[in-house]
Amino acid sequence: MSRILIVDDNKINIELFEAVLRESGYGVVSCGNGQEALELARKQPPDLVISDILMPVMDGYELCAKWKADGLLRRIPFVFYTATYTDPKDEAYGLSLGADRFVAKPVKIEALEKVVKELLEASRKGTLPAPSKDPVDEEEVMRGYSEVIFRKLQQKVVQLEAEVAARGAAELALRQVTMELKEKNCELQDFLYISSHDLRNPLVHMQGFSELIRKYCAELPGLLKGGREARGGSKSCLSGSCRRRLGISLQEWPIWTACSAGCSGCRASGPYRWSRSR
Repeated sequence: MSRILIVDDNKINIELFEAVLRESGYGVVSCGNGQEALELARKQPPDLVISDILMPVMDGYELCAKWKADGLLRRIPFVFYTATYTDPKDEAYGLSLGADRFVAKPVKIEALEKVVKELLEASRKGTLPAPSKDPVDEEEVMRGYSEVIFRKLQQKVVQLEAEVAARGAAELALRQVTMELKEKNCELQDFLYISSHDLRNPLVHMQGFSELIRKYCAELPGLLKGGREARGGSKSCLSGSCRRRLGISLQEWPIWTACSAGCSGCRASGPYRWSRSR
């Protein structure tokens, strides 16, 4: 069974690799940085290593350089698998360090499995390109590494500047919306004031009419009593004001004659007094 070493500080990636590779029949060991990977590999060399680049303590580039400079490990296939260093120059630098493959995310896991299978087969057959026997020029490695890091920092600065600009635009838009809301709030307050003022006068009149209705309702029982007596043919009078209050017109009661009773209600209503005759 081929044994594969996974080097990644992301536990989710490690769990994914372990599940997929073990299902395919490979043995898998893992660690979280380049320093741990070197220690594990020197104790028990794997058949292939898959390494991320951006890691603490020792990153993938430094791991690859030391891996290919180690007499025990240099012939073991080395694969970069990264989502951070995806520029063609990053790939070129990684391959210049001696990596056998450079796989940039996103890529389907099946494609990575294919790479693993090809490299393991080539390693068994001895058809992998032999690593350079020349000693590693550490100054050249550091120069290339510095260029990669500088380029990555430049990209990060551009990204941060874009984020700052976007945040500034969002804050400006927020201030504009806040000002508009304040203006709309003032307009709403003015509208409510005008509306309350316009509604106040009709309500005052309605209150006055309600008071009159209440007053007339209090007098209604007495007026109805007088109306019943008038309908019964008595000599009780029904003055103009009484008729208006009861809603009775001369057309409704056509047989009316002048009242000679001289009651206070008729006297109060004027010189014309009426009563129903039999």
